[in-house]
Parts: sequence; C-alpha cells; structure tokens
Amino acid sequence: MVSRSDLEGRVAGALREAVRGAYGIELDGIRVERPNEAAHGDFATNVALANARVFKCNPREVAQNIVASLEAPFIESAEVAGPGFINFRLSSGVLEDELEVLLAAGEGYGRRETSGDPVLLEYVSVNPTGPMTVAHGRHAAYGDSLARIMGAGGRRVSREYYFNDGGNQIRLLGESVAARYAELFDREWPVSDPEALYRGEYVREIAEDLKDRDGDRYLNGLPKDALPEIMAFATSWCMDDIRQTLARARVRFDNYFNEKSLYESGTIEEVIKELEESGYVYESEGALWLASS
Repeated sequence: MVSRSDLEGRVAGALREAVRGAYGIELDGIRVERPNEAAHGDFATNVALANARVFKCNPREVAQNIVASLEAPFIESAEVAGPGFINFRLSSGVLEDELEVLLAAGEGYGRRETSGDPVLLEYVSVNPTGPMTVAHGRHAAYGDSLARIMGAGGRRVSREYYFNDGGNQIRLLGESVAARYAELFDREWPVSDPEALYRGEYVREIAEDLKDRDGDRYLNGLPKDALPEIMAFATSWCMDDIRQTLARARVRFDNYFNEKSLYESGTIEEVIKELEESGYVYESEGALWLASS
C-alpha cells in the first residue's frame, strides 16, 4: 500500500539520490511536506535552505542543481520557488495507482499497525442526572472521532465513560424523583431544598416507571430508608437513557466506570491514607488539601 507517508518517503529518496548525484553528499532526514496552497504542488521541500551550510552555495542555485539531477518517473514536475524551495507535482499514473490501492483496501486504507503505549481517552462523561443535551452530543462526536483517528494511526486507544454517580447531585436526583413519585399518589415527600430539585419532564417519566415497577411500596416506610433505592433506580434509568442515545449516535465505549464503586470499594479512603502517611496532604479550614506545591 502506498500511503501519504510512503509517497513522501519516495520523494525524499529521489531527492537524496539527486543530492548525491549533483554534489556527492549523503543527506539524512530530508524533510518533505504538503504545501499550504494546492497551487504549489503535491509536495515541497526546503532541503537546499535547511542544508545551506553543508552545500556552501546559494540555496536557490543548489535547488536548481538538485532539480536538474532529479530522476524520478513518478514526479511529473519539480520547480524551484522563492529563495530555494522545491515544489513537486506527482504524475497522474502514481495517483491512479494510489486510487486503485485505496479502493482495494476499503476502510483499511491508510491504517497503521497498532503499537506504542496505550492511551486512555475519556469523553462525554455526562452526570447520570438526566438526558444528554446538544452540547453533550458535540463532545461525543469530538471524542469518538478523535478515538477513531488515533486508532487508525496505530495508537492503542481505550475509550472510557466516567459515570459520576456519587455525591450530592445523585441525592438531589433521588429526591426529585421521590417528590414526583409521591405526587402520583397524591402524597408529599420531604425534601431538603425544594428549589434545588431537577424539574425536567424526564423526572416524571422516571417516577412513573418506578410506580409501574413497585407501586406505592416506598410510601409505606420511612423516606430515609426508601431514598437510597429510589436514587439507585433513577441513576440506572438515566444511565440506560444515556447509553441508548450514544448507541443511536454510533458512539461506543470500551468501559463505563462508575464513581460510586470507588466509595464502595474503599479505594478513596486507601488513597487518602497513603497520601497522609506520605505527607502530601494537610488540613486547613476544616478540609483536607492536597499539597501540590
């Protein structure tokens, strides 16, 4: 397969031979790149300028001598520009050959063999407190595209979604659903801050699904005992909704990591203890701080 990097390599090789023929000099690391403007050709090089001390001649004159010594059938033309740049145009034949390779390779065209250190790419990671928004969708498209590009470039990419299912926002979601759930039975649910509750229509949908599954079971005991179960149901409902939205957008993840698991496993306490023992944290204003400087 002739990829863009292979074509660059072929041009660089032809330049190396031309320099050897014109000046008897062996050059390594000849830089060939795509010009900023299509009018300047398919590839360009600054070899004459970059190696002016080696050639000990006027760079434009060097470039002209290199072009005169160039023997490469796949290069249709080579022109000197400015103080010593060389612009190349490839022959139609090599481009037609490349097109045939592209069609034969299909989706595998241009892909590199996987190598190097693994890369963990986290994106979207919407809090499971409601449906995704348009902004979240933009992040999903960007992150998924970046993962695909890196994967095609040979990087070992692992895609992770971090579900922030621990903390105060999950308690608020649980109370919001519980309040709507109680309303379905003409009852009231005690909440810590009515103004802070989530008010989207989806909250009522969650409450209705909870009623369909469990009836009025959560109204027959203490709210503090029922709230954790309602929180778990609401969080799971939102997670499923987010996963379904991502699936429709063809955005996939290798791993869905739940923040709550860090609390349940005791990992956070273990890390804090290790930091304390190592002297990397300190207490101030009633809180524990990381000594980062």
